[in-house]
Amino acid sequence: MRKLTINQALNEAKEAFGQSRYDDAKFIYQAILKSQPNNSIAKKNLEYLDKYSPIQGKGRGIEYIDLPNLDKKISDLKQRINNELDSPEEHFNLSILLLLKGDFKNGWKEYEYRRKCNDYKSSLPQSRNSLPSWDGSQLNGRSIFIYEEQGVGDTFHFSRYLKKIKKEFGDGIVIFGCRSSIVDFYHGENSGWSKCIDKVLFPGEKIPIFDVHFPLLSLPFIMKLETENFADEIPYLKPPKNLICNYRDRVIKECKQKKLKVGLAWQGAKDNVNDQTRSISLKNFSSFFKLKDVQFFSLQKGFGSEQIKENGFETKLIDWSDEFEKYIDTAALIENLDLIISVDTSIAHLSGAMAKDTWVLLEAVPDFRWMLDRDDSSIYPSIRLFRQTQPGNWIDLLIKVETELKKKVKNNENLI
Repeated sequence: MRKLTINQALNEAKEAFGQSRYDDAKFIYQAILKSQPNNSIAKKNLEYLDKYSPIQGKGRGIEYIDLPNLDKKISDLKQRINNELDSPEEHFNLSILLLLKGDFKNGWKEYEYRRKCNDYKSSLPQSRNSLPSWDGSQLNGRSIFIYEEQGVGDTFHFSRYLKKIKKEFGDGIVIFGCRSSIVDFYHGENSGWSKCIDKVLFPGEKIPIFDVHFPLLSLPFIMKLETENFADEIPYLKPPKNLICNYRDRVIKECKQKKLKVGLAWQGAKDNVNDQTRSISLKNFSSFFKLKDVQFFSLQKGFGSEQIKENGFETKLIDWSDEFEKYIDTAALIENLDLIISVDTSIAHLSGAMAKDTWVLLEAVPDFRWMLDRDDSSIYPSIRLFRQTQPGNWIDLLIKVETELKKKVKNNENLI
C-alpha cells in the first residue's frame, strides 16, 4: 500500500465519499485515526458515516433525499409531526425540504426549530441569554443585538436582511456581532452599512447592554419573507478602493497577454460534515489549466490549498492566498477578476454578494438555498448554477463547465 500524507488520505476519503464508496471512505478514516487518533476531521466524518451512511441528503437525521419522491418525503414528515411523534429535528428536516422546494413561507417557520435542536450552537453569550428575544414588534428606539450563527457563507447570505430592520420595524439601535475574518465588511462609513447598523462589535469586545436579541438566520422568518428577490440591493458587500487598486496593479502585471481572469475555489471548510460531497479535488480541474487564454487565480485559503503543490500546479494558477489575512483581502482580488468558479462555500456567497459573475458547482442534492431544477440563483442574480446529474459524478459537470468556459473565452470582448 502506498504511503500517503494525512492531507492526501483525507482528500482520498472525501473523494471516495463523494463517489458513494462509503466503505472505502470509512476504511481510510479508520487508518488515519490509527496513525493520528486525535484527528478531528477523520473522527467527525467517521462518526457521521457510522450514523447516517448511506447518505444523499442534508439536515440532522435525514438519511437521504430522493428528489423524484420529495413530495412524499415532505408528506411523511408532516404526518409524523401531526401524529405527535415530532421533535425539533423533525421540524428542522421539514424546513430543509420546504426551502429546497422554494416554499419560503412555511420553510422559514419550520426553520426556527433549529434553535431547539440539541446540537444548535448560539454565539449569544450565556450571560445575556436571560434577556428577551425579539418578537418582531416595532423597535421604537430600543436596541437589538443581532448575532451570527453557522458558517461564514451563511453570514454573507443573511446579512442582507440587516438592511431591512430599520425600514420595516422603526428606528432602533442595531448592534451586529460577527467573527474577526469578516468584520471589516460591515464597519466604517464607506462600507455602505452605517445607515442600518449602529455598532459593529469586534471579536473580544465587550457586548453593550441591549433590550432584545435575535439570531441572524431568523430574520427571514420574522420579516415574513415569501420570496428571495433582492436584486435591487446587490451588491451589498464591497472591499475598500485602496485594496482593490493594490490588487489591480498586480493582476495586470501577471496577465501581460489578454486573458480571462478566473478565480477558483474547490474546497469548503474542513469541519463541515457535508464537505465530503460538496468539494472537488483540484486534480479534477487539470484540463482547465490547459486553456491558453485563461489565467487562473487561487481563492483557496488554508485547508485545500496544499493540493496545488501536491498536484504540481504551482505554475498553473497564481496563488496569493498566504496574503489573505481576512475575507476583505480575498474580496479585493475577486473585484479584479472576470469570473469566479467555486464549489458551494463562502467564496461563492462573497462573490455573489459582490455581484460578480460567478459559477457555482453543486452536488446532486444541494444546500436548500440553491433550490432545485434551475441554473440561476434566487438570492444572487450574478450566479449561474451547475448541478450534478448523479450523486458523486463531478466529471460530467466539469466537462460542461469547461465547455462553457471555452465559449466565454471565445465570446469575451472586454479582456485587458
